[in-house]
Amino acid sequence: MDRHNLRYLSFILLTFLLLTSSVVACASTIPRESEAPSLKITPQVVKPGEPVIISTQIRNIGHSDETHTVTLAINGAKTQTKVVKVAPKKTETVTFTVVKNEPGTYNVEVNNLIGSFRVVKPADLVVSNLLITPAIVEPGQEITVSVDISNSGEVEGSHSIALVINGSRAESKELTVAPGVTKRVSFTFTRNAVGSYSIEVDGLSGLAIVAEAGNIVAQLSATYPELYEELFKLPDLQEIDDKDREAIEDIAYLALDPKYRPAFEAMLGEGIKEKRKYCTPLEALLWIAYDNEFDGYNPMRDYSLAKLMGDAWKNTTTSKNLGKVPK
Repeated sequence: MDRHNLRYLSFILLTFLLLTSSVVACASTIPRESEAPSLKITPQVVKPGEPVIISTQIRNIGHSDETHTVTLAINGAKTQTKVVKVAPKKTETVTFTVVKNEPGTYNVEVNNLIGSFRVVKPADLVVSNLLITPAIVEPGQEITVSVDISNSGEVEGSHSIALVINGSRAESKELTVAPGVTKRVSFTFTRNAVGSYSIEVDGLSGLAIVAEAGNIVAQLSATYPELYEELFKLPDLQEIDDKDREAIEDIAYLALDPKYRPAFEAMLGEGIKEKRKYCTPLEALLWIAYDNEFDGYNPMRDYSLAKLMGDAWKNTTTSKNLGKVPK
């Protein structure tokens, strides 16, 4: 082959390669006939039961009608499907509505477009730690009743707190508590009449006693004479000092609270009343009273004779001083 023909063939081959690459390049820039340009999730943070709107736009950039199937998947599971017809050079919006009740993060996928939304934990308000101070007062002296209200949810919550005295609503307050916050709410009242006053705040209950100075034991004598009589039969109360008086007042306070009456009745019913020298469970309670104010540990709150006797023998100063703690 002569040099002239060789040059001609080379020219033909080069021209073919250039044309081929041009066609490929042009083909790669040809747009798709339709596009789904965006995914919109509104709102992205909701409370349980609130709707979430998920939408996307299908744009037809071609010259003829296009029909498309749009599928919504939540956490990988297909939940809704819609078929949309898009005219040439037009855009159609496809919308899904989703409602979830369980708190958590939900992953969203619509035809390969990805997003997410979150369902927050609702306000969860809990009232606790009822405190009555002082629990025993003289007529006309102020009594303060307080409770804690905590919000363990993820959104702000409101709650109405009412103070109920002897079954009647005395006062109420409206509180708003931010998520993760604990607030203390207090009520203050006075009573002039001597007696016991049942206190209730949002299902929590306690007792306030109005008595003349140093007279709660006399009130016990008048309202619960059997317990009063058995109390002063106890060996440790044959000679009374200041420590004994404090313990007696603490026991009297418990005994005047109606909700503990069944426990005291069970204690007084132990053994044979006509033959026993004294009520042993009551003696055990006295030992515990020497060491406790009953505002923390209270054996009458969930009464059990075995537990009461065990605590008195194993955990009190009196039993240790006697040196009789059984192994």
